[in-house]
Amino acid sequence: RSSTSSDTLDFVIKNKTRYNAFFKTELDSLLISLGIETLIIAGAETNLCCEATARSGFDHDYNIIFLKDATATENDEMHKATLRNLKYGVAKISTVTE
Repeated sequence: RSSTSSDTLDFVIKNKTRYNAFFKTELDSLLISLGIETLIIAGAETNLCCEATARSGFDHDYNIIFLKDATATENDEMHKATLRNLKYGVAKISTVTE
């Protein structure tokens, strides 16, 4: 989406009020200003926060990598269902070591 930034960013802490990390936050503006084109999704809950953020990131034209071994939810079936759904056009499903 924009040129690669030469700045190094160790981490950013953002407060969010919904599952989707883009909702009513400055996340998109920050990522654009840093030249970020790819998001790597990790965290909990796979089927809620992680999935909502992955889908919104895709809708904002980011490349999405969803880490199946760095996301979790209380129910393995919900985790697997999210992975199955996202791999069809929304995200590349990957692992931490890949």
